[in-house]
Amino acid sequence: AFGLLKESPYTGLFDKQLLKYREEGFMDVLWEKWSPKNEACSGQMGSVMTLYIEHLAGMFYILAIAVTISIALIIVELIYASVLDTRRNKELSLILAFKRRL
Repeated sequence: AFGLLKESPYTGLFDKQLLKYREEGFMDVLWEKWSPKNEACSGQMGSVMTLYIEHLAGMFYILAIAVTISIALIIVELIYASVLDTRRNKELSLILAFKRRL
């Protein structure tokens, strides 16, 4: 599962190099180096921990902070754009420009 486009000019080169590595045994060396060993199934059971909402509180705090910052940035952007509108059109008040942006 490598990320090559369909009809890529490199597909043939890539396939040839993979075949060469497989024939030379390089792929087996990589497999032995990086494949999981059977140590996890040695019969020892780890402790089981039930997942409660309190364990996920940190993620919800981060999400709430991110949403708050996003809303604040949108408001700042709207105010800034409204100020620019009032500079372009002197007859326009800031509040009216802000209402038009909403």
